[in-house]
Amino acid sequence: MTHLGPQWTLGVDTDFRRVTDLADEGQFGPAVLFAPFNYADGRIYGVETTLAWRSGATSAYLSSAWGRALGTDIVTGQYNFAPSELAAIAHQWIPLDHDQRVTVSGGVTHSVAETVLSLDFLAGTGLRSGPLNSDHLPGYMTFNVAVHRKVMLGALGEVEWSLSLVNLLDRVYEIRDGTGVGVGAPQWGQRRGDYLSFSRAFGA
Repeated sequence: MTHLGPQWTLGVDTDFRRVTDLADEGQFGPAVLFAPFNYADGRIYGVETTLAWRSGATSAYLSSAWGRALGTDIVTGQYNFAPSELAAIAHQWIPLDHDQRVTVSGGVTHSVAETVLSLDFLAGTGLRSGPLNSDHLPGYMTFNVAVHRKVMLGALGEVEWSLSLVNLLDRVYEIRDGTGVGVGAPQWGQRRGDYLSFSRAFGA
């Protein structure tokens, strides 16, 4: 983590792993049951960057990550796979089903008296799909907003409440489409959700 003056902070992280008997989990069968399996070898590597800014009551951040997750030769749970699929994976590296090449997130928070307002987003290039995870689903982007405030409510004392709107624009996007290695069913991202919560801290 590096400070670029009094208001800016920059962080860069890298990761590289060689894994033996890499563990994974798939969805198999008509009832789509989860079952573990292993690749004989795995490679996982990537780079993540974070840029943060703060000035008075306002702060913001932007993070990005690029990564690869690869495996070869399925050595356990082979009965869940077609023989042709096992033969192909035994002789080449394939992306894992949760390999998303680029992920970006960011947000802004601003405080006004006892009220905190926030806006954040999440975007990605899509998880893997297709034969041997050779393709990927379309990219997506969602936005969330929230309001948080502390108030005094008579005998109850200080109460915190928050209102959160998840997937504000109600974007419809698919996380998985039921294709790919160990992916047996489609899955969709959350539609818009509105959440109102209250909390109060009690002393010991």
